[in-house]
Amino acid sequence: MADYVEIMVPCPECEGYGTLESQRPVENSEGKDYCITEIECDECMGSGEKIVGDFYESMDEAKEDYPNAISMITIR
Repeated sequence: MADYVEIMVPCPECEGYGTLESQRPVENSEGKDYCITEIECDECMGSGEKIVGDFYESMDEAKEDYPNAISMITIR
């Protein structure tokens, strides 16, 4: 019987950093100079992690699908 496995992976949007870099023109530079600011990732709300889940017959199957998983929890 398959169990539901909840898997925590690095956020694909921010690659696990929790922030995204945004490039904006500097005021009064006529578009010649830019500054880089970091903004919180909306996808993971700044945590750098995202939870996904599916039904698996074993934890080994889940590990094959998500080799970069941070953690896995079986929910019966």
